[in-house]
Formats: sequence, C-alpha cells, structure tokens
Amino acid sequence: MSLREGSAVATTGLELLQSALDAMPGHVAVLDADAVIVAANRDWHTTAADAGLRVVGVAYAEAAGAVTDGDPAIALAVHSAILAAIEGELEPVEFDYATHVGHVTRWFSVTIGAFRHGVAGGAMVSHRPLPGRGSALDGPRRGEVHTLRCQARIKRALREDRFELHAQPIVDAATGDTVSHELLIRMRDRGGRLVLPAGFLPVAERCGLIQEIDRVVIRKGLQFAAEGHAVNLNVSAAALGDPTLLDHVDELLVDLHVRPGLVVFEITETALVEDEDSAERFVRGVTARGCGVALDDFGTGYGGFRYLKRLPVGTLKIDREFVTDLVDGSADMHVVEAIVRLARGLELDTIAEGVEDPAAVARLLELGVDRVQGFALGCPRPAREVFGD
Repeated sequence: MSLREGSAVATTGLELLQSALDAMPGHVAVLDADAVIVAANRDWHTTAADAGLRVVGVAYAEAAGAVTDGDPAIALAVHSAILAAIEGELEPVEFDYATHVGHVTRWFSVTIGAFRHGVAGGAMVSHRPLPGRGSALDGPRRGEVHTLRCQARIKRALREDRFELHAQPIVDAATGDTVSHELLIRMRDRGGRLVLPAGFLPVAERCGLIQEIDRVVIRKGLQFAAEGHAVNLNVSAAALGDPTLLDHVDELLVDLHVRPGLVVFEITETALVEDEDSAERFVRGVTARGCGVALDDFGTGYGGFRYLKRLPVGTLKIDREFVTDLVDGSADMHVVEAIVRLARGLELDTIAEGVEDPAAVARLLELGVDRVQGFALGCPRPAREVFGD
C-alpha cells in the first residue's frame, strides 16, 4: 500500500517522513509506483507550482513509496536514504536492514534512486520484505546510510574535479636537500573544506570507487612530473588488479612527455598480498618503462622479504611504527638498523617516514637511512603551491 492508503499508525510514519522532508534543503519528493507524488517538502511545492513542472517517466519504482505497515523505523531509514540520494544524485542503490515488531524481526531491502526534471529534482524510494536473515539488528543499519552518503559525495567530487594532491617533501638525510615529494590525495567538499583520506578512502574502497581515485592521483601526479618535478605516487590494491592500468600509465607517459625517472610508484605489502600476479605485472611493467617502485610500510608484514626476491623494487620505505619513538638501544632502532643493512645488501635505497622529531633525523642518518620524510621536514601542502607553477 502507498502512503495515501495507510492506517492511523501509517499516518504516524508519514508524519515522521514529512517532518524529515521539510528539514531537507533543495527540492525533494517521494513518489509511489505510479510516479505520483505522495510526499514533498516546501521547496518542491513552491518551485514545481511556479514552474508548472510535472514528473514523468520515473523508472525506480518497485512498490509503494515509503512506510508500509506504518513502521516508524522504516520511515526513518527511508528519509535517510532519500537524503543520500538527493545529495549525490545516486544511481539506484540497494541495502538491507532489520526492524523489530514485538518479538518478530523483519528484514527489508530498500532501493533508492534520484532524478532531475528541469530545475527541480526528487527521489524514488521503494522497499520490500525479505526472509529472516541471521541475527537481528537494532533498527536501521545507519552505517549503511553513512556509506551511501559518503559514496554520493565521492561520486560528485569526482564529477566536479574536487580531488587534489598535496605534496610532502622527501629529504636527503645527509644534505637536507628535497629530492622528491610524495603526492597525497585530498578531497574538497562543496564548501571548500578539506577532507582527509580517512574521511573518504575506506568508503571508496568498499564501494569500488578507489580505482577512479587512483587514476586521479596518477593523472595529476604525472602532470607534475611532466613539469619536471620528482614525485612519489601511491597505488592501491584495487588499482593493481585493474588490467588496463598499465596501458593507462603508458598513454599518460607518452601524451604528457613525462621523463619516467621522475616517477616512483609506492605500493604497500598489503596490496601485493591481495593480488600477487597483478601486482608483479604492474611493478615489472612500470620499471621496464623507467619508473621506480618503492615498497611502502616495509617491516609491518611477513611477506616483504619474499617480494624483494621476486620484484624489481628500488626503495624500501621504513614504516613510521619503527621511527616515531626511535631511541638508542630500543627495539625500533634495531629494526631500522636491520632494514638498512638488508637494503644495502640488495642495493636498495631507504626512506624513513613519520619523522616528527628533528633529532631523529641525525639518528636515522647515523643508522644509514638515505632519505627522511615527516612533519619534522615538512607538512603536506597543496602541490600547486609547493611547485609554484
């Protein structure tokens, strides 16, 4: 049944939904299976009436619009789903949640989508009961709603080119000269505020958007390399599994006239573990083209030594875990010392990351570390400002 056909209890659900709609910015409407508006916020009513708009051809409807059985928990989940759709103009996305009525747990699948019609827009939300699944949840899965919202923001930032690179210097431990910069991804929200990777990368990885972000990093990073700047670029496990990535790098190197020797791709041991064959193909491919490869976070896993035997890695990045609290005689000092000896034996360079104490630079130099990176040497800043071009 639709919202219009609800019982007295269903009206409570409708009131919750209407209250939520009225609090939303922009033009928001909920439609039933016949593409008839059953609830809308004030902006929708005003604009649609003034412009003489009507809604046609909505393809997302599967069933009635929102609060079947008058369950307030469903209404709350649905209004959150609508907000996620409107914020990001999402393609139809489906997620499940559980709700409780008495001693009975019911699972529901919610499908959301968004559309635009002229200057106004709206969302279609439909849901259907599912058979009981596993253990009960306490109401709607709010983590799912958060993920949907973040996914929408990432997609919109990709469309609007609001991802940018920040550069952190990598410094020669002996001379103090900056020899390269690691380029780190950041996202700007629509208000111009900077969003750090922890605010979007985990969701991007779960939602399959990380490969698009990796390509932004590679494209923008190689543009800086084309201007003559030495850069280190991070590549995720998902990107390594993309069989077209190496061809994409090839095209950029040629089109941008990049000197490959200015580019180092940083790959974590975790990324290597996830897909060894694809990782090896990428590493051998970029090194054959003259780019460098650094094994990032070295020392935190168990397979690093094996990869050193198999892959043409040129640099080991010593993880900050062994650098942050470095003091004489500590276990960390012995680990760093052992990594440096290993690197020298294999004719590899070393970079110690996470250097936050100026005194640690001298200690790392004594231990034989080639280069250092961290807040003691410089914080990440917008790459365009750093390079000054």
